[in-house]
Amino acid sequence: MFKRVISVILTLVLLSCPLTANGATIEAIGTNQFALTIVDGDTTNKDMSGIEIDVYSSVLSSYDPTSEVSEYTHTYAFSVNTDSRGKVNFTRPSGNFLIMIDLATLPKNTGIDVQTKFYRNNIHDDVLYVTEIDDVVLELNEMAENGVSVIALDKQDDVINAHYTIEETTEKLSTASLLYSSSQILSGKVYIGDFVESYSYEVEYDDEQKMSIVETAIKKNSITKTEALNYYIDYFEEHGRSPELYERVSSLTSDSAWFETLSSAQQSDVNVILSAPSYNKEYEVGNFIIRYNSSSSTVPTYIQSVMTALQASDSSLVTGLSLNRPKSNWLGTAKYHIYVTSDYSSSAAYTQPETHLGIRTSYIVIPNITDLTQSLDDFMQGTVAHEYLHAITHDYRSSGELPSWFKEAWADWAAVRVFGIDATDTWRVNNYLNNTWKSLTSNEITYGKFLYPLYIRQVHGGDTTVANVIKNLSSTADVKTAITNALPGSNTFDSIFPAYMRFNYAPKTFYSTNLSGWSDRPFLSSDYPLDGYPNNAGVWNVNPYAAHYREFAVPTGSTYHLDITINLTESSSTFSGKLLMNGSSGVITNWNFTVSGTLVTYSTNIGASYVKGGLMLVDSGNDDVTGYRITITRS
Repeated sequence: MFKRVISVILTLVLLSCPLTANGATIEAIGTNQFALTIVDGDTTNKDMSGIEIDVYSSVLSSYDPTSEVSEYTHTYAFSVNTDSRGKVNFTRPSGNFLIMIDLATLPKNTGIDVQTKFYRNNIHDDVLYVTEIDDVVLELNEMAENGVSVIALDKQDDVINAHYTIEETTEKLSTASLLYSSSQILSGKVYIGDFVESYSYEVEYDDEQKMSIVETAIKKNSITKTEALNYYIDYFEEHGRSPELYERVSSLTSDSAWFETLSSAQQSDVNVILSAPSYNKEYEVGNFIIRYNSSSSTVPTYIQSVMTALQASDSSLVTGLSLNRPKSNWLGTAKYHIYVTSDYSSSAAYTQPETHLGIRTSYIVIPNITDLTQSLDDFMQGTVAHEYLHAITHDYRSSGELPSWFKEAWADWAAVRVFGIDATDTWRVNNYLNNTWKSLTSNEITYGKFLYPLYIRQVHGGDTTVANVIKNLSSTADVKTAITNALPGSNTFDSIFPAYMRFNYAPKTFYSTNLSGWSDRPFLSSDYPLDGYPNNAGVWNVNPYAAHYREFAVPTGSTYHLDITINLTESSSTFSGKLLMNGSSGVITNWNFTVSGTLVTYSTNIGASYVKGGLMLVDSGNDDVTGYRITITRS
């Protein structure tokens, strides 16, 4: 679901120090003095006075001799202002120091090439360029303030940093309106210099996002449980969605207490929707019964295929990993039940977990099957294993108490274990990796997150560890605790997540159907001008348990320092980064760092053979999003 996040500006610019200006005269006085000139890059004789520069002292706080990464923390020292020519001289507060330009003090209708910059003790002067805003581009960006990235361009179509404000004109929908709307129009205006740009776009809500709206509304007491129930009754009648959503609502309180608050008619509606369908034929083998409708006296091919897939899933997950078999069905037998139907309006299979007379039970429904003469294809075989794992999981813990991302990730791990990777699995993983900023632990893009249990399998003890996570659900409903307790040694959910994301981007990113592991992908595939990155500058944040990745081009032929300055809106001891440098021979070199403050610079020596670079940021612990601004410079 679209959500507003903290507002900050992301700027990645690679600059060389020092620079020469068009006709600018640098006046540095002594080794402790610094001369900064902010030049009118358009040569239109702008009055450059009054631009405020905040100056920060810098202290070397740590040094890693292995990677040669130096960490500098910054503390505000003082502010200075330029004269009419854009010049200012000041005594540096420390040998290394940092400046930050107050964008609101720039001449009207202008932006600057770089807003934040770190200077080493051997740099005594510098030139920055102010140019007029020639165009403003608004792009839909779920991570940005009000959902839009504001990109200012000068006459050369270079991205510049400019001050702007946003006025939201969206008419807020009530919770009830949101529940019965498939989308919402978000609109507003952006004021930047003399430019006034309007935006209006539609945000669509899927079933999972509406479920989150309901849960939030119930927790905030903005709707009653009865109102929530009525919404789902209407919704199921219209769309035929999985009754599992009922349990997610009811799990916000106790099932019985929630059920007892409903009227007799409402309770009857619940029983109707939660009841399993009845069919005229049964096919029973071993521990399983498949119920279906058919006029044939022989078992149709499709039903036989489902049974074969079900037995394969049982052999792999129950026999092979010692997981519990789902509890006996409450309809009267000790058999596990699966239903194949053609009259269910949804095309998605689902597992219905229930608690009946104090016993946890489950059954699978495979809907929308009209041709029983076909064999089960690869995707549907995986679907059977997927749903069977849902039923197993429910035996350990009510699924309504578990987040969807976890349930779907582990269920797809089961499908992959039993039937291998298919094209759909590959698409799901790639979709997730392209949207990692949406967080591992959110309930968005849930299916592709089976990459996470696959990573645990590969690095932390195989499928046994993954299965032990499920077993741990019998003692905790918190999946992070369940994962931590299953991991070998001192590993925790928090500690392995940054490594997991780094693994994805090192640079093996996309999962391949042809290999047993991750295949190489040219993660540094885009070449950007040295002084023009990025083309998509805007507002960004890192969600908890999410990662951002940015690429940049670097010069060749000389050794230099690469300085990465990160400005966070709040301190985050779990905010970590990884710098990936790609050499001309294709060799990847990594430098890791952990952000220790709200304003910090990381610097390392870069050899002449590197041609491209990438920066990955990971937040593995905050409950709220962490806003950040990044500047990459070289000296």
